[in-house]
Amino acid sequence: MEVSLDARSFGRLAVGEVLELRHDNLKATNTRDAAECVKPAPLKGVTVEGGHIRATLQPASWNVVRLSAS
Repeated sequence: MEVSLDARSFGRLAVGEVLELRHDNLKATNTRDAAECVKPAPLKGVTVEGGHIRATLQPASWNVVRLSAS
C-alpha cells in the first residue's frame, strides 16, 4: 500500500529510524528454537520531500516511521 502524508505544518523533517514487522507466513511465531523468526527489520523507501512523507507498506505489516527535525 502506498501511503502519503502531508506534514508541512511540522517544519523541516528528516527520516530517522524506519522499521517493519512482517512475515510471509501470517501464522509464523517466535519459539524457543526460532526466537527471531518474526522480528522488526529496516524498511527502505520512506521519503520526506517538501513536507510530504511517502512510504510503501507491505500487506499485513506493522510499521514505525520515526522522523526528526532537520
